[in-house]
Amino acid sequence: MEVLKIATKTLQLAIQSAVEGVKNVVDAIKTKVDTIDTRTTTMNTNINNINTNVGSLVNGRVVKSVQRGRFHSAPISQQQVYAVALSTINASKSMYDINISDNIFVEIGLTNNSLTIKNVSSTSTITVIANWQVIEFY
Repeated sequence: MEVLKIATKTLQLAIQSAVEGVKNVVDAIKTKVDTIDTRTTTMNTNINNINTNVGSLVNGRVVKSVQRGRFHSAPISQQQVYAVALSTINASKSMYDINISDNIFVEIGLTNNSLTIKNVSSTSTITVIANWQVIEFY
């Protein structure tokens, strides 16, 4: 009879241990499911934001302004700057395209209100003829 009690107690402990193990696995699965739910919600939010941004792009709201022209500068001395006046832009959201007619060395810059051409050539004075455009984006 004593052997039966010991076997029963051992079996109860084994069952209890198995139940604890199953409980731990179920808790881990629940945690993983909760994490997946959170990430799914975040992903849905990101997809909605992308859809909104793509909608804005499709509706033609990519380019905010375009300014273009052609200039023939006065003579620019070495290390001097020639500035082309622009309507005010946000230079950090803009790009320029410039086509200079001669093979000269200049440094191009863009500010919120001008496109600048600096003479960095070894020639003492240069004259620049160029077509340019500045594109500002939203």
